[in-house]
Amino acid sequence: MKGQDTVLANNESIVYEFHGVTGDGQYYVAITFPIDAAILLSALDPAENTNAAAIPVPELPADDAQLGAAIREYNQEAQRQLDMLDSAGFTPNLDVLDALVTSLRVMPSVKPPSVASDTGVLDVNIDYRGTWYRETFSYTREAENIAHFVIVMPESEVDRGTADQIFSSIDFERLPDVLTLREDRSEFAWALDYLHEAPAGHFRGQFEPGVYYVAAAFVAAPLGREEAGAPDDAILYAGMTGGGASTDYWKIKIASGENAIIVSLTDRDGWACPWLYVYDGRAFERRTEILRNVRGRQNERTEVSSIGQVEVVDGFVVLRIAEEKRELTFIDEFYILVDGVKVQVEGDSGAAVSVIAKDGDYLILAEGEFHEFRFRLPEMFTARRWGVVSVVVSGYYVPLE
Repeated sequence: MKGQDTVLANNESIVYEFHGVTGDGQYYVAITFPIDAAILLSALDPAENTNAAAIPVPELPADDAQLGAAIREYNQEAQRQLDMLDSAGFTPNLDVLDALVTSLRVMPSVKPPSVASDTGVLDVNIDYRGTWYRETFSYTREAENIAHFVIVMPESEVDRGTADQIFSSIDFERLPDVLTLREDRSEFAWALDYLHEAPAGHFRGQFEPGVYYVAAAFVAAPLGREEAGAPDDAILYAGMTGGGASTDYWKIKIASGENAIIVSLTDRDGWACPWLYVYDGRAFERRTEILRNVRGRQNERTEVSSIGQVEVVDGFVVLRIAEEKRELTFIDEFYILVDGVKVQVEGDSGAAVSVIAKDGDYLILAEGEFHEFRFRLPEMFTARRWGVVSVVVSGYYVPLE
């Protein structure tokens, strides 16, 4: 575990490392894997820890000098207990990683296609170090429900758009057939020249030497088509939800020849947004996120999200909006389209009144809060058991540090 400041030992920060030389002395080998230890905090911030078996954190003093000493004492105890764990106390099992390392055979690589001496080759690897998307969407770099992207922007163009504006403009429903932008974000069409797909979290491209700005992202589809409300022959990316994104650019200088960088993302880099739940007559099931990456009032917009088939319960469609991350969500208007027909929320509660019209009277949700909304369907739908629904939401969110 490495860092420039003093932090508590945690599973977002520790890694398995191997450094060695091949038997013939020709190649130096360095291997790094993210790992979890059964006794460590799950997150860098102890307030966000979800591992009940983690070494308890004492009350930390406010004084910086005393705080540093307390953290070092905690980490010394963590090191002592880590040394006592066997290989199975880690995930992945350390014996498995050792076996993987010792199984490697390093051979001279095939010589890559020659490039002009004045051309730079940029090699970007996306390294997701968090846990939330692994637990929720079974994230792996190779998973078919995960799509990775990289922006490589010349310095002369960087003022035209932020990384999160560009990433959130991607037309997810066109993936994986074509990489394009949503119709309502056509003002960022120019960015397609600098937006690249990164299969399995890896991108490699040739660029003229110079200063560039780089950002990376991944987006995640629901684990199954049923969860996405899509038929068996639909592409898996229907019903796309959020992912992780480096919303700040990395400024780099690409020189002639090989240039390699690793863009690390944690759960702190996730696209914050509230969750939408659908009531099926028995319970609420999580369906998708809304207001994806609409960060700050300056980016407020109206978003239309197809959520597929929804069960009609006693003539109503019942939805829940839940804020589950450290942010405030501001919703100005909320209604649904059932087979293209607009249906507004019913009721005279404060939440319902706030979202009935786009008038600046916001419904505000903080972490842990949710509201349920009932939509009475027109008579033409009341005999149906299902309806194809899209949700229309106007608003934005503000992350809390």
